[in-house]
Amino acid sequence: MKSKIYSLLFLTSFSLVLSQNVNFADVNFKNALLPFQDVNGDGQISLSEAQNTTFISIDTNNNITNLGGIEHYPNLTILMIKNNPITAPLNLSQNTQLQNIRLGFGTSVTSVDLTGLTQLKYLSIGVAPNTPINVLNKPLLEEIMIEGTLSGGLSSIDVSQNPLLKKLWINDNNLTSINVTQNPLLEELVLQKATTIPTSISTLNVTQNPLLKMLAVSGHSLLPSIDVSMNLALERLFTGNTAITSLNLTNNSLLKFLDITNNNFAGGINLSHQPLLEEFHASTAHLPTLDLSNNLNLKELGITNNYIPTINVSHLSHLRMFHAGNNLFTSLDLSNNPSLVYIDFMGNQLMKYINLKNGFNQNIIWLTDSDYQFMPQLLGICVDNPTSVYGNKVKLAVGNNVLVTSNCSLLSTQETPQKNLSLKVFPNPTDDILYVETQEKLIDYSVFSMSGQKISADIFRNNEKNVNVKNLLQGNYIIQIKTNRQTYTNKIVKK
Repeated sequence: MKSKIYSLLFLTSFSLVLSQNVNFADVNFKNALLPFQDVNGDGQISLSEAQNTTFISIDTNNNITNLGGIEHYPNLTILMIKNNPITAPLNLSQNTQLQNIRLGFGTSVTSVDLTGLTQLKYLSIGVAPNTPINVLNKPLLEEIMIEGTLSGGLSSIDVSQNPLLKKLWINDNNLTSINVTQNPLLEELVLQKATTIPTSISTLNVTQNPLLKMLAVSGHSLLPSIDVSMNLALERLFTGNTAITSLNLTNNSLLKFLDITNNNFAGGINLSHQPLLEEFHASTAHLPTLDLSNNLNLKELGITNNYIPTINVSHLSHLRMFHAGNNLFTSLDLSNNPSLVYIDFMGNQLMKYINLKNGFNQNIIWLTDSDYQFMPQLLGICVDNPTSVYGNKVKLAVGNNVLVTSNCSLLSTQETPQKNLSLKVFPNPTDDILYVETQEKLIDYSVFSMSGQKISADIFRNNEKNVNVKNLLQGNYIIQIKTNRQTYTNKIVKK
């Protein structure tokens, strides 16, 4: 009889011990906390140990998927977990002292309960597609950052009761509408999403956000326009992959970054009121022209896949990166851009001449030969030194039929046959004598290799009008002929 009583007492005591320990739904969560919270070293986290905890921070991948058990931490003020695939529904309603929640870099929860968290100031979390979040009755909330997936994310949110909100980031979302007119302190509004997500907002009012510095609506294909005339503090604006076709930036003189990638700006864009602009990205924006005369601080320019016939960047001494592929340029002069570290000309079908002699070619990063290819009409490129590492890379990329030289005067080369010119050379190709036809007085000539090296030179004597090229090897050359009026440069072929 006594042994039965002792057994009953043991079981009762054991149950009491168990009931005083936190029951975690995910052992990985428990194991991640043990080194920091198991004060008595018994391999468990007691209720008292949990109640004494105010801070949880986990930044290594422990394969945590469920935060069940977190409800036993009533005094928790900071919850920070990243690099873990948390997917289970999250209930934080018992953690009423929470001020800072940061669950990102892998988190994709299907539901979130924030009821009672009136002290909350910062919320950062990753959610699964079509997940709503309720942030009502959170008057102290200053920052909301919600990440979705390539399939979608947050479906709805009401921020009308968050008057102190300064930052609202909702990336890769399923939003169809959002109202930020009750957030006068808002400084950053980021609603970017992948184009693979079909949902889109169709209207957005930011006229009540005078402190807004960043606005990003990229990916919302049904958004036709945006009024930023009241956002005088705006510094960064992203409208790529939307239905926006024009922007009035007259009042946005502080703008430093603008992205209109994949928009239809066939009517052009006026950047004359943006003297501080540092980055302009407008690939596939249907731009017919571009005037950058007032954008002296520009550092990055991306205008690939447009219809721009000519562009002046000679005044952009700070320009570092220039993506200029697939336009209608016939020539580009980058000789006054000493800060260049990357350039891309690929696919300019009409390009004939490029001047890259800026004195700092050694700083240009070489990514791929194709950046300098697919320009069938290209005749010449001027560089600092055609025999340098960079010069040799250019020569290999463009091939033997393109002049690569440091003598930029040779870039005025005209291919034969020549029409309506006051000087012609023929026959071209030739195997010995090249004749010169002109009404001007011939003075002298010089013959250059396609790398710009002078091969021969002489004067014209006794009114002669021919040049003997018999001793030249077969190949392409440049001949420069000086008359009493001007200097002519032509490409010739020795058979």
